[in-house]
Amino acid sequence: MSHKQPLRIIESIQGRKNLQAIHIKTSFANFNKRFSDVSKFFRTMKNSLHAVGKQTNRAFFKGLSGMYLSETDGIDFEIIIIYDDTINELNRTQVITRLRKLLGFDIQIDFGSFDQFDVRIRQMVRIQRKVQKFGNWY
Repeated sequence: MSHKQPLRIIESIQGRKNLQAIHIKTSFANFNKRFSDVSKFFRTMKNSLHAVGKQTNRAFFKGLSGMYLSETDGIDFEIIIIYDDTINELNRTQVITRLRKLLGFDIQIDFGSFDQFDVRIRQMVRIQRKVQKFGNWY
């Protein structure tokens, strides 16, 4: 993927309404202890049979489409998940519970609109990163 392609992707979705973002921050050591890479984490988060209550992650995140960006400096690890909430409105308490089940309690989770995280997203796109579209956006 060229360095300009993620920036073009961000610019193409920026005008869409109802874009939401989930910002997850943890230590790199914590993330690396549990997952070998971002795509494995995302697959586990979105498609696993891990359950909260009686609903699996696969059922909870079904139909979720968007993209994620990740960045690490060797000390901290960040991932931002961007999705359209008109297709799939997520219960924040459920998301926090599911993410803590995967990453432990040593994480910081913030929710907001795409616009609230626009500056951080643009910073991440310009730095060494992994950007991956998923669901219908793929």
